[in-house]
Amino acid sequence: GVGGYHDVPVSPLSSHTLGDVLSLIAAAFFSVYSVLVKWLIPSEKSIRMPMFFGFTGVFSAILCAPLLVILHYTGIERMAYIPMRVALYLTLNGMVGTVLSDLLWAKAIVLTSPLVVNLGMSLTIPLSCIADFVNPLSPKPRLQWDYLLGAGLVFSSFFLVNAPGVCLPSSEDLESSDG
Repeated sequence: GVGGYHDVPVSPLSSHTLGDVLSLIAAAFFSVYSVLVKWLIPSEKSIRMPMFFGFTGVFSAILCAPLLVILHYTGIERMAYIPMRVALYLTLNGMVGTVLSDLLWAKAIVLTSPLVVNLGMSLTIPLSCIADFVNPLSPKPRLQWDYLLGAGLVFSSFFLVNAPGVCLPSSEDLESSDG
């Protein structure tokens, strides 16, 4: 099995295949979005990030609300009542897990590059595995050689891309190009 998962049956052209294709399409859209953020927002002073994401949320809510109604009435995705306690937890999760992380992500893109930031984001996979190991209430993940190799490659690629003179110009290169 890939990545340490052996108990999930995979059949050709199944929902797993569709999920893989959709995740690749989402990654392509996200990469375009990352590059556009860097291109359209060249410095921190050119836009207020909270307002940018506020308008993004408002437009998404307005444009996606009709889609939710259509999905409900076609039976593809049923909407149901959410208890207040669950709604509060979802709001807290949205504020910390989405709003704060998106603000930090966008600021990091403006300060560095889409490549560096998205490589940094890919560290969430090995870091979540470490968090599962540390959390006494979480089931312990089965770490196999392929997962450890992949996690090591992700970590090393992040540090390699950030090494001066490898993918980023060194300070001497920057000084010589100015003069």
